Order: sequence, then C-alpha cells, then structure tokens
Amino acid sequence: MNELWLKEKNHYISVLEDLDKMIAEIVQINERSVLVSNQAADRLKEVKQENRIYKEKLEKDDFEIAIVGLEKAGKSTFANALIADDILPWDSVRCTFTSTELRYGENRAEVTFLTRAQFNERFSTMLKEVGFPNPEDWTFETLPIANFEEYFSRLIETNSRLYNEHVGKTEEDIKDCIKGKHIILEYLDKGTVTFESEHLQTQQFKHFITDPSKSRAVQNISIFSEKLENLRNVVIYDVPGFDSPTKIHENQTIERLKQADAIVLVTNIGETPNMLGTQLNMLLKESDHAGIKLHEKLFIFGNKIDKVNGVSDAVKNTNTLKQDAVYKFKIVTEERIFVGSAYAYLQKHGLLPGAGALQKLEVLELQDGIDDILTELSQYYRNERFEVLKKRIGRNVGELQKIFNSILNSNSNLTNSEKFKTVDIQLSFGLARQARESIKLELERLRDTLKEEIPRNKELTNKLMSMIDANFYFIDDQAVEEARRQVSSAYTTEFVPEEINKHVRKLLDHEFTSMFQTILVNIANENAEDIYNKIVSIFLRGLDLTSNNPYYDEIYDKLVNFLNELLHDVSYDERSFVHLINRFSSDLFDILILYPFGGEARRNKFYVSEQDFYSLAMYDDQVFKDKPYYMQPLIQMILSHREITPSTLEHVKDMILKVINDFPAIAESMSPRLEHTIARIAEEVALKGHDVEKFEELLFDKLQLVGQGDADMIAERTSRMLYRTLEQCEEEFSSGEGYLYEKNAYIEGLLAQAQKSKSKQETREEINTDIAYLIRALKGPVSNAIALEKSFLSTVIKQINLLHDKLFHEEFDMFIAENATKIRYLQFAEHETAKENYENRKLMLEKLKKIIRGLE
Repeated sequence: MNELWLKEKNHYISVLEDLDKMIAEIVQINERSVLVSNQAADRLKEVKQENRIYKEKLEKDDFEIAIVGLEKAGKSTFANALIADDILPWDSVRCTFTSTELRYGENRAEVTFLTRAQFNERFSTMLKEVGFPNPEDWTFETLPIANFEEYFSRLIETNSRLYNEHVGKTEEDIKDCIKGKHIILEYLDKGTVTFESEHLQTQQFKHFITDPSKSRAVQNISIFSEKLENLRNVVIYDVPGFDSPTKIHENQTIERLKQADAIVLVTNIGETPNMLGTQLNMLLKESDHAGIKLHEKLFIFGNKIDKVNGVSDAVKNTNTLKQDAVYKFKIVTEERIFVGSAYAYLQKHGLLPGAGALQKLEVLELQDGIDDILTELSQYYRNERFEVLKKRIGRNVGELQKIFNSILNSNSNLTNSEKFKTVDIQLSFGLARQARESIKLELERLRDTLKEEIPRNKELTNKLMSMIDANFYFIDDQAVEEARRQVSSAYTTEFVPEEINKHVRKLLDHEFTSMFQTILVNIANENAEDIYNKIVSIFLRGLDLTSNNPYYDEIYDKLVNFLNELLHDVSYDERSFVHLINRFSSDLFDILILYPFGGEARRNKFYVSEQDFYSLAMYDDQVFKDKPYYMQPLIQMILSHREITPSTLEHVKDMILKVINDFPAIAESMSPRLEHTIARIAEEVALKGHDVEKFEELLFDKLQLVGQGDADMIAERTSRMLYRTLEQCEEEFSSGEGYLYEKNAYIEGLLAQAQKSKSKQETREEINTDIAYLIRALKGPVSNAIALEKSFLSTVIKQINLLHDKLFHEEFDMFIAENATKIRYLQFAEHETAKENYENRKLMLEKLKKIIRGLE
C-alpha cells in the first residue's frame, strides 16, 4: 500500500514538473510574439503558483489544518489541545486578531511584520473597496479620521449597497488603522523578530496575536513547538473567527480555508449547539482554488460540552449539532463530528490549572474528544487528503487544456499568406516634414515669449542685484588690525593710516573685481544654458524622440553636435559679457576701492577717466535731468562722499523757511511762485555742497533789506534776495578764480571736501563708505549701462532666427536622412518584426498542439 502510494505520489510530482515546464515554455515564446491574452497569461501564472504549492505539499507531506469558528468558541484552546501545549493565548472574550501558524520545530516563534509600503497598499485597497475618492493620495498616516467618517456617513444615502456591505467591517478596519497608527508605525519595517521559548508565554509576544493595533502590523506569526514531534508534517492555523467584525480578518479566514488540507470548525456546543448562518454561508458558498467545496474537507468539534447543565442537555445539544450539520445543511458526515472539551484536555495533561472542566466530563460520562479527532485527522491525512490533492492537480490539468485550446482557437487564422509591409522609403521625408513644422512653430513661440518676458521680468538684473547683496561685504576692525600687523613692524603698534588703507583696498579690489565678473558671467551662463536646453527640447519634441527610444542617447548627442555646428557663428560667448563688465565697472572699482579717499591717486584716476565717469553717471536712476553731467550724484559720491537725498533737500528747505518766518511780512506774502523759488534754491545749495549755516547767516542779512510794500512786491524782493545769497555763496566758494562754477571749479570744490583718514575707525568707515557707494553704483548706473537683458536677448534671438532659417536648408534634411532609421526605429523595422512575429507564433502553435496531445 505504501509503495503504491509513494509511486503514485511521485507520478503526480512528475506531472506538476512537466506542467511547469510547459507553462515556462509558453511564457518564453509569448515574450517574443504575443499570442496569449492578458487574462490567459494571468491565469497561467496563477496555475503555475498553485502547482508549486501542490508540489511542495506532495514533497514535504505537509498537512495543513485550519481551525475556524465563531469568536469565543475556544479555537485557540482547541489548537493548544491538539499540540498539547498552552502556547496560543486564550480568553473567554475575543483574543485572536491575526492568523497564527503552528508547526514542528525547536521551541520559538517568528513574527514577521509588514513593511510600510505593504501596509499602505492594504489600506489603499480598503479605501477603494468603500469607494473613497482618490485613495492613492492617502495613507493611514495622512488621512484624517474625520474626513473618512464624514464620507462614510454620507454613503448610506449615496450608495446604500456599498454602505451595507462594509459597515462595521471595512469601515472599522479603516478607522482602527487610523486610530492605532502610532502603535502600528512602531512595528512596520521591522522584518522578522524571533521570540525564544522563554518568551512565548509573555505578553510582549502574545500581544501580536491579541492586541487589535499591534496585530495589524503583523504579516504572519509562526510558532514552532517540539511537542509536535508526532505531528511533524502537520501545520495548524488558528485564524480569526467567522464573525470577526473586520473585513481584513474575514479575508484572512477565507484565504486560509481555501489553502488548507483540512478544516476543523470549532463550535460552542455547550451554549450554542445550532449551526449559525455566519458559519454556514462561508462553508457552503466558498470553494478552494481547485473548485473543491470547503465543506468537503470539513471536521466539526463541538467544544465546551462541559458548559451544559447535565447529561440530558449534553445529549440534546449533541443531537442538535448533528441534525444541523449532517441532515439539515449536509455539510459533513456524522463520522466527522466530535464532541468534547479542549479545556478539560489541557487540565488533564496539567497544562491548565484546576480540574473543574475535567470533573464535569466525568459527571457527564463524556470524553474530552481531542484524541478522537486527532485519530480521524490522521486517517484523513493518510487517505483522503491525497485524493483532494489529486483532484486539485487534475483540475489544473483541465484548466491548462482549456487555456491552450483557447490560444489555438484565437490564432486559427494564422496562415502563410500573411503579407508583410515593406519599409516605407518615404518615411524620412515624412519625418522631416512633420518635425520641421513642429520645430518651426515652437521656435517662433519661444522667440516671441523671450522678447516679451526677458525685458519685462528683468530676471537677469534681479539675480544680479540679489547676488551683489549676498556676496559683497563690509570690513570690520579686525580686518583693519590684520592689515596693520602686516604693514607695520612686528614690534610696534604704530598705526600708519595711508599704508594700511592702501593694503586693505588692494586686497578688496582684487576680490571684488573678480567676484563681480564671476557673478555676471555665471548669471549669463546659467540663463544661456537654460534657453539652449529649451531649444534642444523643442527639437526632441519635433522629432518625437523620447528616452524610451533605445537609440536616444546616441541621437541626442548627434543632435547637440548638429545644433552647435549651426550656432557656431552666433553662439553665446561669455567674453562679450566680460568686455561689457570691464568697460563699465573697472574704472569704478579703481577709484572707489583701489585708491583711498582724498588721495592724489583717486584725483588722478578721476581726471584720467573723467569722461567715462560722466557717461556712467548719466545711467543713474537718480540722475538730475536739469543739471549738467558733472553735477550728478555719482560724481559727488566718488569725489566727496556726499549724496543728495530727499532728506538733505528737506533740511535746506526747512532752514530757508525758518529764516523767512523770522520776518512776518515776508512770511505773510508767501505765494506759489515764492515757494517754487525756495525749492529751487534749496536744491542748488544741497547739490553744490554749500555751507548751510553760512547760507543761513547771509540770507538773514539779505532779507532785512526787503523792506515794506504789498504782498507781491515783498515776494518779488524776497526771491531776488534768495538768488543773491546763493550767488554770494558761490563767489566765496570759487575763491575769486574768475570763473563761477565752471566744471573744473565744481570738481575741485568736491575734491577739496575730501579728507584723508587718520585713525583706525576713520579708515574702516572710509572704506565701508566706498563699498556702500560701489554697491549702489553696481546695482544702479553700472547695471543700467551693461543692460544685461538687452545684450543677452540680442544673442538669443540671433540663435533662434538662425535655427528657424536652417530648418528649410539642406543641413536639416541631411540630419534627418542620416538618423531617421533610429529616430523611427519601430516603423522602419516593422516588416522585420512582422516576419519574426509570424515565425514565432507558428512555432508556438506547433508546440501547443504537442503539449495538448501530451495532456490528453
């Protein structure tokens, strides 16, 4: 008998191996030539996976027993009784929240946790099941529970069927995941954790079975026990109850029952002897993956018989269970029904304290039933289980026959008369025409956009301003002191202002000049590269070239080289920007940074580059349009460290009004014309740097001569006195040289106001003042003179116009012709692909016919 069984088992293992080879061969051929539908391909994968499971069962002789029942029926206690060990946690209330596997091995437990990705995939699936909008956008960590509760409460009105299907189940699953997220997150991504034998009775381990939140992070729990030595090939699964309130547990239970070789339904015969709908629905409705009804591999253990009141109740409840299971619902034969008490069995073997349940069985003259059901399961394992496996394998053979026949039928029209298309010799011309039109339109749009946006947005200028502020800096006392140590003798603390000043400035000049040039060049380079990349992208889109093309890198390089050759004569050259920088800023760096204030070197530098400074001054945003070029703010800052500001003008104006208010007759004669004169005089005094206190004294003397008269006459005389006061100041300022505020006199007057620094503090303040004026000048007149946007835009537009024109020249057509076969490699290879496809399909169909004959 054993030899015959072993021979038959090996035969079926060989059948499964042959089936796997057939499927692998079909899949391999199908990769080259698609003949199998997606649905058939998926089913082939499923069959292959099922065959693998069956083969492992036959090779290892594993016997999988799933223990199920309503919650609190004593499933975990029954499982403990089967293995004669109190390993699984049990309680009078619900205590199993995850499926647990028991098998023979060295005493230990392995808890494998889900990854965060796996958990969120489960969570997203649950959201999809209840129809939650955009489930892929949420995780159990990010979805507010209020959002879900609001959605689900509305579901009763918007989709009552979906609501009724998931209320209290998937609904609770989702809410529990969100509520327990902090606990769940502690365990996700922890891999597999092993608990040694001494820890198996601890709550630290048992919580992963009994705790509603911790158990959700668990993928599976395997408990190994040396007490299963006599059941080495048995694998026992304790799964959540039929009436578990969560959809996840319901799905776990169904899947485990389908995979099991035998199912033991544990009922509470002592308190609820009738079969309940929750149990029956699943057992009658569901089939395993081989189409075998679940009840065909079912055993029933009526547990907790010790809970009845007496012998008559025990007989009555036993008959009720048999009547329902055997005769009414026909889910099991009477030989597969067992009655007893798992608790009493564990007490008998000293695995649980007390003897109450055991004593109750003695009164009832009943056995605990554990040994009886073990004996029946062993018989089933040796005989009927193999028949179940044979049925499953036979069903898969039949399934494969159907799949293979459907493949043959769907390809029955394959004949040698199939025609293949030849390469379209005009394809390259079509590609050129299509690409030319697309690229032309996009280049025109880019050109128009740049013409509008670059001057308007002033992106380059704004970057320049930001970079100047971020990189230019002011010196501190430490910098001055460091210069003193380098200039002075090592044994003295003597401060030599002029030498130290020059030393600091020389270092700053080199650093600042190089830094400003680098900033401008980098800004221009960055924007040039950005626009060049946009041009390349336009050509790539026009050619419909994507990274999916196997020749993408090769063609991309050729395209870049092609564009560079076309743009060679009008390409962006940073040297042109360096020239602009030197033209408008080099003199400014020399006079403000390199040469000390009030020194002869600064004076000489000004006169050598005088016209350049005047020109630069006219680019200032604060230029005085009614003043000559040499009276502009930039000139004053460079030569005298003076800057005319609104506050300066207001100060002079307030002084004039204060003097006028000392003469009531004049103050009462104030008119708009006189106010205009006052404003103009104040501007001249401030602009030319006159001594305000001196002007105040002279004006007071002059206004005493205004005298009496009507308001108009007083106002007219006051105006003349204001101009005479200004003239007298200018005469004194010009020192009687014979020319009144000619350019040279004005410049010399500014130079005369410059005083050399004599102390460390004055040196630092002087240099920092020059740095402040340099920053202002770079951001103002220098930036305006360089006109970054205008210069940059001119080069870019030339490039775009040139490329636009070249689209209609020979160069573009040659580039397309040389690369068309790789740009449109699929279309050019279509006839070869079709021919190869035909040959592969023909080969596959011939093999299929042989395979089908083999299956028969």
